[in-house]
Amino acid sequence: MQNIGFILHYALQIYLYMIIIYILMSWFPNARESSIGQFLGS
Repeated sequence: MQNIGFILHYALQIYLYMIIIYILMSWFPNARESSIGQFLGS
């Protein structure tokens, strides 16, 4: 029973990190359209 809890906890941690990485990745393409991104690109 303890192994199931450990596996579930580990799986939820991986899922949480995947969500955080997905959110962070969605920000980067839009950063190029901002005024700071256009200034740095020129």
